[in-house]
Amino acid sequence: MMSKKDSVLNKTKNYVTEAFKALFTGASMLIPGVSGGTMALVLGFYDKLLKAVSNLFKNFLKSAGTLLFYVIFVGGGFVLFSGVMSWLTENLRLPVYSFFVGAVRPVVVLRPPGVGSGK
Repeated sequence: MMSKKDSVLNKTKNYVTEAFKALFTGASMLIPGVSGGTMALVLGFYDKLLKAVSNLFKNFLKSAGTLLFYVIFVGGGFVLFSGVMSWLTENLRLPVYSFFVGAVRPVVVLRPPGVGSGK
């Protein structure tokens, strides 16, 4: 059985992980042709966003909190990494574009777990 302390640590770890995914998504949106929705799908939080939007009026506080969390961190990633991504795309264009094409390509070929399963 999980103790209360372990439960809090697990929740904190999950929030930190989701925050980094959202920051990375915001940074990736600075690359031409890379969609935030595609990165959310690749990183595994697209379903959470879709569920939050679908349930916005059924469970307003929880859904709005989820959406606000992602808006803050995706927007933060967009703002925080704009200078870095600008420099990278100007000076290391091929490696940066190759990285993002490599990150997005599996979505085209393979369906990520849980997508389209109705869960």
